[in-house]
Amino acid sequence: MSTKRLYLPSSAPKLTRLSNALQRDLQDSFAFLRQKICLMALIEAVFRRPTTDRVLPFSVIAAETRIPANEVEHLVMKALSLNLIRGTLDQVASTTAISWVQPRVLDKAQIDGLRARLAEWTDKVTGGEFPCGSGARLLLGVSCRGS
Repeated sequence: MSTKRLYLPSSAPKLTRLSNALQRDLQDSFAFLRQKICLMALIEAVFRRPTTDRVLPFSVIAAETRIPANEVEHLVMKALSLNLIRGTLDQVASTTAISWVQPRVLDKAQIDGLRARLAEWTDKVTGGEFPCGSGARLLLGVSCRGS
């Protein structure tokens, strides 16, 4: 029975050192990277919802971002302080009402979702679901409810 020897290229020790250094860097940055991923998950969760449905319980945010419920308030405060979102926290009710999300680059699916929401909004406006004054009526070129 013969044994085969494995010959490594001369660069193998360098690659091993580089790999170990990268792993250490990732471990050192783990908390920062985790927070950044959670912030992006929060923004995405809010962006996917219509503007009329942006009062989120902490439990929903915890599920969407995959963090413990006791860390949700800190995450939302961090997002507020970085101006990624605007809104209010209700610690007693364990909810947050988000009124604005920082614009960002959208993928095709997000653009399609935005297009659908804009079409829905346009239908509401042109269908007269929103009250408006005579100036708005002239601007929109439609008849408005209550005028």
